[in-house]
Amino acid sequence: MITDAVNPLSTSDHKRDAYGFSVRPQHVQRYREHVKIYQEEEEERWDRWNSFLEDHGSSEEKYLPPGPNLTPGDEKKVLRSQIWTEVRPSLRAIEGLMSARVKKKDHSSNGERGAQRSNPFQDDSSDSTCVSSSMPAADAKSQVSAFPWKEELQVLVRGGAPMALRGELWQAFAGVKKRRVENYYQSLLAADGLGKDIELQDEKSSSADPLAAVEKWKGQIEKDLPRTFPGHPALDDDGRNALRRLLTAYARHNPSVGYCQAMNFFAGLLLLMMPEENAFWSLIGVIDDYFNDYYSEEMIESQVDQRVLEELVRERFPKMVQHLDYLGVQVACVTAPWFLSIFINMLPWESVLRVWDVLLFEGNCVMLFRTALALMELCVILYVLRLKGELCNLVEEKRSALLRAEELEVALMEMVKQDNRRHLNAKIEQLEQGVREVRKLVSDKKDREAAMIQVLIGMEQEHKVTEDARRAAEQDAAAQRHAAQVLQDKYEEAVAGLAEMEERAVMAESMLEATLQYHKAQPSPRFIFTPSIKRTSAGYAVTWPFRLRYKYCFTSEHQNY
Repeated sequence: MITDAVNPLSTSDHKRDAYGFSVRPQHVQRYREHVKIYQEEEEERWDRWNSFLEDHGSSEEKYLPPGPNLTPGDEKKVLRSQIWTEVRPSLRAIEGLMSARVKKKDHSSNGERGAQRSNPFQDDSSDSTCVSSSMPAADAKSQVSAFPWKEELQVLVRGGAPMALRGELWQAFAGVKKRRVENYYQSLLAADGLGKDIELQDEKSSSADPLAAVEKWKGQIEKDLPRTFPGHPALDDDGRNALRRLLTAYARHNPSVGYCQAMNFFAGLLLLMMPEENAFWSLIGVIDDYFNDYYSEEMIESQVDQRVLEELVRERFPKMVQHLDYLGVQVACVTAPWFLSIFINMLPWESVLRVWDVLLFEGNCVMLFRTALALMELCVILYVLRLKGELCNLVEEKRSALLRAEELEVALMEMVKQDNRRHLNAKIEQLEQGVREVRKLVSDKKDREAAMIQVLIGMEQEHKVTEDARRAAEQDAAAQRHAAQVLQDKYEEAVAGLAEMEERAVMAESMLEATLQYHKAQPSPRFIFTPSIKRTSAGYAVTWPFRLRYKYCFTSEHQNY
């Protein structure tokens, strides 16, 4: 059992927790404040389990528990060199109850080294690993009658297992003793000398042994060894060698799965709780039975569980799923790492171990759904509480502002009573400053509205003036057009009258010429008509006044006559 870490509950610096993991510097102070509570809870759990084991278990013990009677340093000395150990006699009744659900094939023909490398513990049926579902009804009734304390055990498991018993309880829950085959683990390690802690080589095995198929996992295992709980004192050189042996042995035990990332955390956690070979058989129970087909290449069971979880989340948290759909995030993107790592490195260690307690006890993956839904519900509750906290802060700020206003009002009244005008004016100015700011905001808004109204009114007036000017211009244009038309008409009449006068003048000249010709031809007294031309507003007019002149006109011809 690799438990080198000193229990920090008994130390003074509290830089590591009870399982040897480093406490973050920002959490050291809080851990110191709550370490007594952790210790009291651990003592209460130990007392409850101790009472239960005294009532239903055997009093014989092969070795003392690493609890009140054995310090962690002594435990290291007792269990460090052990590769395989059985659980204490007081837990054998629990081991018998849980081993009933393990179905083991006859492995006698495989030989001492396990020539048949297939899983010797694969169930013949596809039933669940739970006792109630994998056993006939008569056997289940006999189990209930033989173990009437099963319900009490279930309550204790859900309350958490004590540190001193957790590793052995996990072995009992997984049925390690019934799963174990003598020298099978050693035969897996003996394939390339890993049992002697020889370094892994990249060369491929030339043997026809089917184990050569798992050599491809060695490189990935070597990469993940330093990533497994880095800095933990238990995973020193010896611890990493044990982890390497454990992962390589499982890869050879189940070549269809081989090695998958996250198995290193499972194996490391089991090595912190139990000896090496015990951890190997526990790992077989977890991966091959509890999570069958979870870590295969197709990962069928993992995908099915994610679909089931998504439906459960949609049913219980529709608003959250609607928000995730709006963001384009699938539920599986968040929860798939939870299931594949069984919440290791996702939750605080005490919570992880409590989940593993129930998971190994119930023998199925239902606990994963419960934990995932509980985490989502916790996230929703924390989000609601955060909103309520912000609302309470706003209410408190408002209340503080009101109280401050009342205090200022009281102080103002006191200042008025003391007739301290200078201080009074200063306080009044401070009080009115806020009012002025509010009024300024209101007045600015009103000014903007009034300005907008004035602009609209000005625009309307300008539009009205423009319309009146347009109408006046149209009227002036109409009057000008009328005057121009009248002038045009008068001009045409004058031109017509002038033409008529010219015709009359031509006619008169013609008549005058004819008259003169006539008189020239016949000399005699004659009347002389002298036309007169006058200018009128309508043009020129020719008048013929009748002037009777009786005179004798003698031409040269008459005179000559």
